[in-house]
Amino acid sequence: MTTTTDRVRIRYPEGMSWLVGGSLRLSGSTNSGVMSGKVTVQRVTLTQGLETAGVLVSSKQGISDQRRTHRSCVTLQFDIEAGSSPDARMEWPGAELEADASLRVRGTWEHPIILGHIHLLSGDLYFAGNRYRVARGDVNFANPFRLDPVLNVEASTRVQQYEITLNFSGPSSKLALAYRSDPPLPSNDIVTLLALGAA
Repeated sequence: MTTTTDRVRIRYPEGMSWLVGGSLRLSGSTNSGVMSGKVTVQRVTLTQGLETAGVLVSSKQGISDQRRTHRSCVTLQFDIEAGSSPDARMEWPGAELEADASLRVRGTWEHPIILGHIHLLSGDLYFAGNRYRVARGDVNFANPFRLDPVLNVEASTRVQQYEITLNFSGPSSKLALAYRSDPPLPSNDIVTLLALGAA
């Protein structure tokens, strides 16, 4: 069975929502089905922002709920290629970013494997009450055993005469935050500047 659509929303895995168009084919039996095809990603939405370290990691409870709700899908295998449309966006609460993506979805319903990357081209995000311009960013899915992408996102804002730059880096399950300023300030002063608007 093959289906083609210009626009459909897929809420899977837990914590992610995809707006895609393309062609998908379901083959095999109920005991060994395969969902394959090629889709174009128009929008990726995350339910949580960068302020939560485990932004993309599916919780055990989420997987458990999916198993109960979609028991017939437990053995379904995925083999889907996903590219991005020219105006593709990646969003989470307080952020809207232009993105370029190239992904491959493999694995099963219970244990999805996403490999590939999402490049963040430009956009704005809000963090700790401040608006930041994203200079660059990458979300790399390279772990075939766990949905735990590695992020490297750099964004900057201006407070008084200081240009403050934040860098979010590392796996989403253990995200690290670094910051610097121009002109240079001690770390404690940067935090005070961001929190209170005064060094």
